[in-house]
Amino acid sequence: MQILRSGSRKRLSLTSLPVLALTLMIGGALAWRSTSAAADDEAAIRAVVTQHAAAHETGELATIEKLWVHDDTATVAEGGSFNYGWTDFRDHHLRPEIEAMKNVKFPIEDIKVHVKGSLAWVTYSYRMSGEYKGRQFDNAGAATMVLEKRDGAWLIVHEHTSAKRRPSPIPKPADK
Repeated sequence: MQILRSGSRKRLSLTSLPVLALTLMIGGALAWRSTSAAADDEAAIRAVVTQHAAAHETGELATIEKLWVHDDTATVAEGGSFNYGWTDFRDHHLRPEIEAMKNVKFPIEDIKVHVKGSLAWVTYSYRMSGEYKGRQFDNAGAATMVLEKRDGAWLIVHEHTSAKRRPSPIPKPADK
């Protein structure tokens, strides 16, 4: 049996219908798998970012170490300076900071995740407060993280934080 397409002289045989149906099913499954994988990646990346913030609150250096690459590709930009490589960052920035901080609160919000293949970048707003070397601090700002998927796991390769500018003090009028 053959079906005549409206307005056309081409005929579609009934044996072509199963092939067409199978093609549509495979295409739909691939599209769903791609969407599902993207959602899984985004969830995994969000988990890394939130675990990173939570580990700063609890001072868990071991947890933070699991979230970062451990090679020379790791970079951190904070406070107008850089750390290059995992060892430099861990030994000269992260560990001394974690050891000197107490009662840390580090809520993050407005997390935006972008994924392109095995690379992702995340932006978020943060507020960090607590004690550092016995003095109270309270900073807010914006951050960017770059993550790379290595051996199936999303790891941080770069972080840049930028604290909001504090208003300049208003000078007192001079006495006359």
